[in-house]
Amino acid sequence: RSDEGPLLVMAGDTAGAARLLDRADSLLAAAESLDRDWIEPIVLRGWVAANRAALYRIDSRTWEPELTRLGIAHADRVLELEPENPAALELRGILRRYTWETADSSEAAALRKGAEEDLSLAVTLDPSRARAWIHLATVYRVGGRYLEAKLAAERAYEVDEFLSNAVTVLYVLCHASVELEDWAEYSRWCDEGRRRFPDRSSFVSVKLVALAGADGPAPDADEVWELAQTYERISPPQHRALRRANALMRVAAVLARLGLADSARAVIAQARDGYTGNDPYTDLYEANAWLQLGETDETLRLLGAYLEAKPDRKDYITEDWWWRPLHDDPRYKALVGDGE
Repeated sequence: RSDEGPLLVMAGDTAGAARLLDRADSLLAAAESLDRDWIEPIVLRGWVAANRAALYRIDSRTWEPELTRLGIAHADRVLELEPENPAALELRGILRRYTWETADSSEAAALRKGAEEDLSLAVTLDPSRARAWIHLATVYRVGGRYLEAKLAAERAYEVDEFLSNAVTVLYVLCHASVELEDWAEYSRWCDEGRRRFPDRSSFVSVKLVALAGADGPAPDADEVWELAQTYERISPPQHRALRRANALMRVAAVLARLGLADSARAVIAQARDGYTGNDPYTDLYEANAWLQLGETDETLRLLGAYLEAKPDRKDYITEDWWWRPLHDDPRYKALVGDGE
């Protein structure tokens, strides 16, 4: 069974998962050979390729490219036989989304558009596809279409609140509520996420995002330090150094909001000393910390570095309330352009 692969990964048996998925692909290839017009084995081979790609991911946004393309190729074969097959559209849309996340800027726009088109058509043809709804919500959210993201995530939750990636559904609902500055909904969904998935760091991360913005909920230094420590503690060991740096940047922003400028600067330095990698999200969080300190030049320098690494995020930045104080600055307008 190909769906046992992720369970083995969660148990730490990556090699066993790989063997299981290789065996599943062989069995499905044999089934496909019995009838070249039989669609189901081809779709399942696409998901096997997707699960294999996920085995070798660097983080949640980076899947192994060759195996991701193989999954797309299986979906393409189905769509040649049946152009409006919702299962294949869902598969291809999800894999296009993962490919877009790591593509260079010349390919990203087309992959993002293709992912949205596939997922939109999949849920139009079959509204019960919760997995397609949640990936469509993620595409919307990254594109700065926060209300559409929240509505799509709500549809996923309505279809199946106990689906295997319910944590992602709740995360999008939580994060989209922050981006919409709907603090009642933010509390509802983030608290639900933390209640149901106390070992997941994503909900703690969103709380740090909410508190770090100038117009966010009233900050509290003790609370934000506790959140930062929790975020680091429940993160996977291999990601802790990076996530500690990102959490500290948001702590610094809260300290700046509280008027503790010297402490905020010291925490920024601590974050940079503890992480020497080149991560665009660290640049993003540091940019906001400097914004709360009133250091616009440094804010724009770091925001520019983030957008150079993530050019497809211009729409997101344009709509994000964190950067509202910059909206009249011509240098900011030059950075975000028209969002294309």
